[in-house]
Amino acid sequence: MPLSGSKGHAIHKGRYVLYISIIIVFFTILGVRLWYMQIVKGNHYRHLSENNRIRQRTIKASRGLIFDRNGEILVNNYPYFDLAVIPENVPDVDDMLNTLSNVIEIDKDELKNKMYHARFKPAFKPVVLIEDLSREQLSLIEANKLNLPGIEIYVESVRNYPYNDMASHIIGYLSEINAVKMKLKRYEGYKLGDLIGSVGVEKIYESILKGEDGLKEIEVDAFGRELSSFTNTEAQPGGMLYLTLDARLQKYVESVLADQKAGAIVVTDVNNGQILAQYSKPNFDPSFFVKGISSKNWKVLNEDPLHPLQNKAVAGQYSPGSVFKIVVAAAALDEGFIKKDTEFNCPGSYRFGNSRFSCWRKSGHGKVNVVEAIEQSCDVFFYNLGAELGIDLISEYARKMGLGRPTGIDLENEKQGLMPTTEWKKRVLKSVWFGGETISSAIGQSYVLVTPLQTAMLLATVANGEYISVPQLFLKAEETDGTVIRKSVPVIRKKLRISKETMEIVREGLFDVVNGEKGTARGSKPKKVKAAGKTGTVQVFSEKMYAKKKKETDEEKKKELDYELRDHAWFACYAPVEKPEIAIAVIVEHGGHGASAAAPLAKKIINFYYSKIKGDDDSV
Repeated sequence: MPLSGSKGHAIHKGRYVLYISIIIVFFTILGVRLWYMQIVKGNHYRHLSENNRIRQRTIKASRGLIFDRNGEILVNNYPYFDLAVIPENVPDVDDMLNTLSNVIEIDKDELKNKMYHARFKPAFKPVVLIEDLSREQLSLIEANKLNLPGIEIYVESVRNYPYNDMASHIIGYLSEINAVKMKLKRYEGYKLGDLIGSVGVEKIYESILKGEDGLKEIEVDAFGRELSSFTNTEAQPGGMLYLTLDARLQKYVESVLADQKAGAIVVTDVNNGQILAQYSKPNFDPSFFVKGISSKNWKVLNEDPLHPLQNKAVAGQYSPGSVFKIVVAAAALDEGFIKKDTEFNCPGSYRFGNSRFSCWRKSGHGKVNVVEAIEQSCDVFFYNLGAELGIDLISEYARKMGLGRPTGIDLENEKQGLMPTTEWKKRVLKSVWFGGETISSAIGQSYVLVTPLQTAMLLATVANGEYISVPQLFLKAEETDGTVIRKSVPVIRKKLRISKETMEIVREGLFDVVNGEKGTARGSKPKKVKAAGKTGTVQVFSEKMYAKKKKETDEEKKKELDYELRDHAWFACYAPVEKPEIAIAVIVEHGGHGASAAAPLAKKIINFYYSKIKGDDDSV
């Protein structure tokens, strides 16, 4: 039943009063709140309202340090200060730049030019005006910070090299990550602008060295001045990487090649494959890459004909010359083609078909057995062995002894060398193998190629006589508090499947090379210990090519061409003979003869190692 008129009117009036009351209460509360905020807390909120804002800034983690085996620092970090400006926080850019140029005495036009080039960047993005501020500049800016609105100082940790360019091919360098690499799983979580290892152990052990970035929140006012800061996440520094290198030995090894244009030296532990020193000359200065290499320096490095960016120790492929006679002798003995007392006569040359192959000694060596042939490096003896064995069997033994394939060292871009076979030549060069090529291969010429690292590992294998080790640069990794993350474990690539009797005979010949009356390296006997090794001289050009090059060259270029035409000089050895500890491979590019150019350097290294590293004798 509908309500009567007076009763319905009363109900509507009651609702109206209720609604009005609610509205009055609401606006009363709002008014009180506004009064409280504007009158009571007005100054406080006025201060906060002056465009204060919270900015997030990444705290870059310090990259892990790199040490040698004894804890000597090879790579550390130092603080690098950049001065930047945030344009939107600068009321008068010209006035700020004028003040800045006066404070630190820098050309204002230079600063304006940097601002001009950044004109299309968002106004809230910092523009770097000065890189690598000095301590004096930093203190002047801090003292005048109130007069420099929008200015910010960014601090980052950059690489420092206490030994300058020492071991640069091993250590490597850093570069900014690019969009392509960011898609790779190993770089998940990286941001554009992050620095990553580009080569060397910096790249191989990136995951250990990188660390974890932190995050910091900063409250700034309208002029970009920092009011307060809050660290949300602390940066975690990278792990500490210890290498197998000995800094003292590495420094000395590099010094012995000081008078040579190019070459490489490897020193390894015979028993576990640890690399004690490894040098490739010329090298490069890794500090060039600290904040991005200039186009000028990059051009210089890339156009240098001696290829300073190439690690010749692992990527330089050379004919091994007479060092390869170790392999040929082992193959002939182990296969029963010869015995220890088997002799061949060396009249100074060897006839094969219609060709004549000369011995390095034109007058010949007379009758020699395998030990004497190794000692005197008789080419004719090994020509005979090559003709008997054939290239396929020679290559099989070369591979048995670790040649013709990568060693597995923890560095990138290692080359595998080349051990040619009849099948290889047919497949790759589309040609048949000729017998004369076997004769040349038997003395380490023709298509045979090795790296200095492979050669050092070959001598280590001969010295221990049982196995082929995987060479290692990694020793251990630790957290900054000393907690061990990982330790190296010696790795045996494979057992040496050559009889002990064969290896004993080969070692006897290598002993006589250094200690025998007719040994080719008899002038390079170390002082404290007995060494065994093999010299090698590699002809770069044939005699016909040499004569042709000479004829084509005018007198002004003669000296330079003479260097290019010189033979490469090899010497590979191990010591001490009684209980081998180290193996060494030395190659001097265009150095001449192995006996006169390479062997004396190995002698110096052995003397230094047993005087300064293993002993306390100050004389070398």
